[in-house]
Amino acid sequence: MKTIYDLRKELHKNPEKGFEEFETKKIILNYLEKFENQIEITEVLGTGLVIKYTGDPSREDFIFYRADMDALPITEKTNAQFESQRNGWMHACGHDVHMTILMGILESVIASNEKMNILFFYQPAEEGPGGADPFIKTGFLKEYNIKACMGLHVSGFYNVGEISTRPGPFFASPTEFDVQFNGISSHGAMPHLGKDAIIAAVNYLNITYERIFREIPNYEEFAFTIGVLRGGTRRNVIAEEAVLEGSYRVFDNETDKKIRKIIESNSKNIAGLFDLKSSVTYGASYPVLLNDANLYGEFKETVEQMNIKFIEAEKNYTGEDFAFFSQIYPSIFFWLGCGTEKMRRPLHDGLFLPDEGCIDVGVKASLSFMKKIW
Repeated sequence: MKTIYDLRKELHKNPEKGFEEFETKKIILNYLEKFENQIEITEVLGTGLVIKYTGDPSREDFIFYRADMDALPITEKTNAQFESQRNGWMHACGHDVHMTILMGILESVIASNEKMNILFFYQPAEEGPGGADPFIKTGFLKEYNIKACMGLHVSGFYNVGEISTRPGPFFASPTEFDVQFNGISSHGAMPHLGKDAIIAAVNYLNITYERIFREIPNYEEFAFTIGVLRGGTRRNVIAEEAVLEGSYRVFDNETDKKIRKIIESNSKNIAGLFDLKSSVTYGASYPVLLNDANLYGEFKETVEQMNIKFIEAEKNYTGEDFAFFSQIYPSIFFWLGCGTEKMRRPLHDGLFLPDEGCIDVGVKASLSFMKKIW
């Protein structure tokens, strides 16, 4: 009979793009067949699954536990026996482990006939464009009294046997943006007949960085990056179009408003200066991930009583779409150490391969906490 460790390997071999996790869903459903008389399964968002476990029908409330399903367009370099079988795709963010831990918790509550009510959510597309918000908008959870939401993320910078989190703001709110300038093309020998979009874009980049870091104080805690500047078609042609792609991360709505104002006003002003047209568009954006202070206290106490090393976390500029749940329901989200002396890689790295010893820690810590708050 397959174990959750076999499941992890099978999931790792089959990484898939967000909202295209069809094989992943199939693997999970096959594993769930042995529990078919003890759970209710609902398919959502095409590839997502909600598994309802009702162990205490005398109560109407539920604990909600989420694990993300999707992978990344990264080539695996681990040489693991169970490495990705899909060229150019990899579970480089540990979602295979997250899904396995969820299954381990489910398996444990069924085996012990736990007197709790739990909704387990296999969520597609965390890496983008995001599956949490579309799921919430389906209204599925409105039928339930959600007592607490729970999730985790593995990290190679914490050792197996270590857990880290903090109360209040934990993960930042990330926002993607594009700024486009449209001018007039001309031959490089006659630049006076054109309107150079690249010059406008370069000026925009320099002035925007200067304003962002001059006008917004450091204590407001933000990160701002323009990572792409592209434009032009040939070396001897004045560029008709130039695009800047960037992102910023904040912990406060007022800081978000200040950054947006600078992005948009600079676009308008630079376009006016060079007699061009400009536009600003925003892409994926997640809110701040908030940990409930009371749940944090209960979780910390649970972990410490289990002799798992608890580490107070710093705020993190990484974005996580679990944040959408945390904005609505009392929530707890934590880092689960998966690193060893041989594996100390960052997320989204072709060599990132969590040690499977973290799976047992994640299952036991999560389940013990659920029992405590129930």
